[in-house]
Order: sequence, then C-alpha cells, then structure tokens
Amino acid sequence: MNIILTTNSPGEVSAWVKPVVKKLNEKNIKINIYIFIPPCVFSSGKEAKVLLGLKGVEAVYNSKDYLKFILFNIKPSNFKAAKKGFVLFLGGDLMHAVFLAKRLNYPVYSYTERDYGFIKSIKKFYVSDQKIYQRLLKKGADPAKLKVVGNLIIDSVQPGLNGKQAKAKLNKKDDQIIINLMPGSRPREFEYILPLFLNTATEIKQKKSKYRFVLTKAPFINEKEIKRSLRDKRINSDTVYNKEENRLSIDDFVIEIYEEDPYSIMREADFALTIPGTNNLELAVLETPMLVILPLNKPELIPLPGLIGLLGEIPLLGKFLKRVIIPKMSRNRKYISLINLLQEKEIVPEMRGLINNQDLTAKILDLLEGEGIKVMKKRLQNLRLEGGAADHIINDILQNLNLKEENN
Repeated sequence: MNIILTTNSPGEVSAWVKPVVKKLNEKNIKINIYIFIPPCVFSSGKEAKVLLGLKGVEAVYNSKDYLKFILFNIKPSNFKAAKKGFVLFLGGDLMHAVFLAKRLNYPVYSYTERDYGFIKSIKKFYVSDQKIYQRLLKKGADPAKLKVVGNLIIDSVQPGLNGKQAKAKLNKKDDQIIINLMPGSRPREFEYILPLFLNTATEIKQKKSKYRFVLTKAPFINEKEIKRSLRDKRINSDTVYNKEENRLSIDDFVIEIYEEDPYSIMREADFALTIPGTNNLELAVLETPMLVILPLNKPELIPLPGLIGLLGEIPLLGKFLKRVIIPKMSRNRKYISLINLLQEKEIVPEMRGLINNQDLTAKILDLLEGEGIKVMKKRLQNLRLEGGAADHIINDILQNLNLKEENN
C-alpha cells in the first residue's frame, strides 16, 4: 500500500510528519511512504534532506517532481505504483494533496489546525482541538467529516536524554541560568534574527555575568547561513564561528550550538528566546519559559500564506506589499505565539514591532530577575498537554479503509 504525505515547511516536517511516519513504522502493514513537497513560500529548501533521514521513507519529491506528475503524469523516479493507498495532508496548500489523490485515485485525508476546503474531495478532517472543531462547524463543515485527535506537535516532542544526561551534555552547573537562543529554522529569518540575538546576549552578559547562552540550531540551517549572518554589519561585537567546536565566540564568552537531540536541550534550558512558530508549543510541552518576539523592522522577510504569499515573493512589488500588509496584520492579531493562540490567553510574554537589542535586553532581564519566570512556569505546568494525535489519525484511516494489521 502506498501512503502519500504532503508537507511544506520546517515546522510541519519536524512536528507533523515525523510523529506520523514514526507511528506508521510501528504498524504491522506493508507500506511504501512517499512524501511530496509542493511549491510553498514557507519552505526552507532543506526539507527533502531532513525527510530522507526518516526511517521508512521510500522517497521524497520536490516541487518540480510534483508539478511534472500533476501536469503531465510523469511519475517521479523510484515511485512504485500500487492500487491501494491514501494521501494525507500534513502541511502546505490543501489543493496539492487533492490533486495528488485525484491523479492516483486514492482517498485523501487532512490534518489541520486552520485549513478547511475541498469538502467534497476530503474524506475526513482531523483537527487538533474542540475550538477548531466548533469553528469549522460554524463554517458549514459536515460533523461526520470532522474528528478531534489532539495536536501532532505534542507527539513530536520526545527528548532522548533524561535530566541527568542532558545536564551532563550541557555541563550545566547548579548556579547557572541557561538562555536558549532559537532564531528560526528558515534561512532568511535565521540570518536576520541571529544578529539581534547576538547583540542581546552580549548586552545581557555585560550586565549579568551569571547567564550562559546556548543556541539550538534547526537541521534546516547549515554552516553557510551561520557564516552569512555573522557578516551582518548590525553585529556590535567581533563574533567567530568555530565549526569544529560548534560554537560562537563573542569577546570573552561563548555560545555553544546544539543540533542533536534538541528537545533535551530545550527542556534543560531555564529560558528560551524565540520567534513565532512550532517551537513555541514544543517549549510549552517541555514547560520551558520563553519570550516570543516578532521584529517588524524588516517585514518583507516574513512569509505569508495563500495568494498574498505568492504576490509577496514578486521582486519590488512583494517587498512593498509586505511592508504595508504585515504590520496591519500584526495589529489585528491579539497573539503571535502559538501557545497563546491555542489557549486564547497569555501563557507566555510577547514582543512585536520595531525591536532593538536594548529593549529586548531590558525585557529579558525583567523576566529573569523578577517573578515572570515563576509565573510562566506555573502556567505551563497547569496546561497538561497530552499527545496521541498520530496514533488516532493512523488508526482511524486504517479503520476507514478496512485495513487490518497483519498477524506475526
């Protein structure tokens, strides 16, 4: 049986696709897992490399492979035909999953936290919570096509180390307060955000030497992006990247870079500085206090969904549109952090607008030196976020298609 997954960006790859593929591998059924990455403005360009590293994935196809298949019925290389199968939407534009399903004559299912459309084509929509379920009902969704399964992001958060092991890896001392810098997983945002984070770390270190900094690097960011960001003239101090030791040296302190087992590092850090995205909920699951910032100093670097996102990529015109639209969109949104959006109240603090390192430093120190961290920690502990979405989705699809696991 062929299982076709569609996805698009770093967040969906890490937080949606990984737990679903892991759950599929646990099922005792003969399957071929193929992943398509259709055209998308949110893509980092590194998704295929990361996806190919997942156990059980037969092949990953980029936007060119997808378009050739949809437009001209040219099957991608190493794609094995099978009469049985299904398509599962795990990010991107829903229409691409529908097109693939029609081309292959497979049923199509969707996991969604907001998207709803193609209601005649989609067999079932799996949604993360009751709020989205009720919202889709108000839009006229057929309740028979909706199922609440929980949030896939929660399933993805699986630290590989226990607390003692993580502390040893970090060489963490009891009197240290570790601040985890998380400047994004897309190259453009990483290269713009990192200088701001480095300036802020330098200023905090000058004021309070007890703080220690680490950087959790997403697998979608490579050496080239790090070196390019360090050439930014906004950086106030000489910064040297040591690839062998995997760290940044700034004046008299270092920032260690971690990529392997990020969830263990994220959990062990005392505080995280990050931008809006999937990791907001991942940090919440790990009960790690955070500050989520959205600098609007250069709104043209922020990707947008749908048609406006495509227009936003047009040279000159796109930059102008984003500079007008994104600040307006920000003003109309009550929250920017994913955990605040899901809970519809402030769980973690946010900053947005024109942000400089002086204001950011003041905000972080206010949180760390005052009661902000304790209050936030208590809020996160009270959330009691539970997983299980991947299991619910796969079991429901198999049942829907009358497919049973084979006996050993």
